[in-house]
Amino acid sequence: MGWGMSVDWATRTGVLIVIAALALVGCSPGPSPSLEPSAGSIVRFDHAEVVDGGSILTLDFVGGAVYSPDKPCTYAYTGWAKQDGDELEAAVVSMGPPSNGPCDLVGYARTVSVPLAQPFRGSRVRDLAGGAHFVRRPAGALELNGLPAGWTLRSEADGDGTGNGQWLQTFSPFALTNEGTTMHRLAIVQTFGEPVSIDGSDEGVHVTVNGTSATLHGPTPDGELILEWQIGPDGLAFDANSADFSAPELISLAETATTR
Repeated sequence: MGWGMSVDWATRTGVLIVIAALALVGCSPGPSPSLEPSAGSIVRFDHAEVVDGGSILTLDFVGGAVYSPDKPCTYAYTGWAKQDGDELEAAVVSMGPPSNGPCDLVGYARTVSVPLAQPFRGSRVRDLAGGAHFVRRPAGALELNGLPAGWTLRSEADGDGTGNGQWLQTFSPFALTNEGTTMHRLAIVQTFGEPVSIDGSDEGVHVTVNGTSATLHGPTPDGELILEWQIGPDGLAFDANSADFSAPELISLAETATTR
């Protein structure tokens, strides 16, 4: 079992003051490595990454302003993690101190780093605040065998952290740009052990993918098509454009997908 915790080094000076004050009254400066932090002190994180050969876990989140002992409404945070089989349980924990009086609602990008007792070789990090993130390509990630000539995987990354986690892949015949269009790209959302949830442009029509019930949305006026279905317990959604794939072509491509 691997575990660890450390303080946001951007706030090292202020946090050391907090730790010293807590030590004077006989309190621990952070959560016990053998116990889960209390729910009331946990802050949801938005991104997880393992670095230094898998021995350090970094967690990015939105929190309060960097702690300063002479400024109200500033906050120190620590990280907590415990290895559970091939997964990590992790949390960002607010160390306070609580502020007297009103504070603004501005969020600040913050990061904590958690040293692990042994390198983490898995992929999923579960947030004690709910949801999960992937730090590397998960086992069972989708493979496509029927892409048109010239189309290739251009990017893959962790999703929004909901449920058991999401894995996002984007295929295109061209280098990706931020043009705000679905043309010349195929974006795929994969969920694990649960259906995918996509807001389509309409209620969709019933189709089948390899005999499995599926829903096809669109095309919208700009040509967007969304196909959603399941392979076993995993949910999949293909987001494409009718300029690149007709509805039958998109269904045929989906039928080449494997996840195991």
